[in-house]
Amino acid sequence: MRSEPLPAVIRLAPALTILLLVGPLAAGLLGVLIVAGGGVEAFSAGIGLGGAVQAVFAAPGILRSLAVPLVAALATTAVALGVTFLVMAAFYGTRAFAVLRQLVAPLLSVPHAAAAVGLAFLIAPSGLVARLVSPGLTGWVRPPDALIVHDPLGLSMMAGLAAKEMPFLMLVALAGLSGLQPGRA
Repeated sequence: MRSEPLPAVIRLAPALTILLLVGPLAAGLLGVLIVAGGGVEAFSAGIGLGGAVQAVFAAPGILRSLAVPLVAALATTAVALGVTFLVMAAFYGTRAFAVLRQLVAPLLSVPHAAAAVGLAFLIAPSGLVARLVSPGLTGWVRPPDALIVHDPLGLSMMAGLAAKEMPFLMLVALAGLSGLQPGRA
């Protein structure tokens, strides 16, 4: 059987697909960057986009405000994935794993705002955890003046995002495990 060369349209299909998917995204991102960087005002004032971008990066604290969410996003993903792997490895084949399998899907339906408020009430300096261990274990008569929500490093945000991300990752892992059938080697 002789193989014939593919038509040009089929050879170009992967590149065209990528262009159709990435093109609008790149154009939208460019538009957002121009508007956010003051490009519209800069062009009308004759400064140009380069001057507007330089002005944005000259603002005090801009690098920190860009680094904290980026690090938080990457750390949250790594923590959620790591905890998911640990839970799956530790509890696979146990009764607790069967219970976990039943609880994962309903956890996905919890709204993000409700989970965030619940986590804030749990870990706040006057929250449930602090009330359970105080004053006996901590010696606190009053809660400390600690910044939990909107903390400078974004730790509470990372905890909330990881808590919301883990059920989804576990559901995906459960779907993958059911397709692999690891118990039948």
